Amino acid sequence: MKRFLLICLAGVPLLSCNDNFINHKIEHKKLGGCGEISPLIQMESNIAGDRYIFNQCLPDDFDEKGYTVVRSGDTLVVSFNKKADKPLSEFNVTLDIDANPKYGHIRIGNQVLAIGTVEP
Repeated sequence: MKRFLLICLAGVPLLSCNDNFINHKIEHKKLGGCGEISPLIQMESNIAGDRYIFNQCLPDDFDEKGYTVVRSGDTLVVSFNKKADKPLSEFNVTLDIDANPKYGHIRIGNQVLAIGTVEP
């Protein structure tokens, strides 16, 4: 009985640990040349995280390794690697993000969005 109690007391701190993580996945579709890019960012939330759909001017050879997502306080910062010597094209981007702890803002390029619940 003492052994069981000892195991339970030792296991509680291990089970109560809260992992910090940022999981992200990007999909993109090349649309054509960069022109007037719409600043609209569409957001959808569900139990698996948040999805952001937007257009971005990116290098022609953009791939999944061409962006980063980092946490800065309660803000997630999404950065795209743009090299001055590369030709650019407009891409439709779908970015899925799941993070713990939950973030209050997201910065995509030069836009900052406040994330939260909307009360009726």
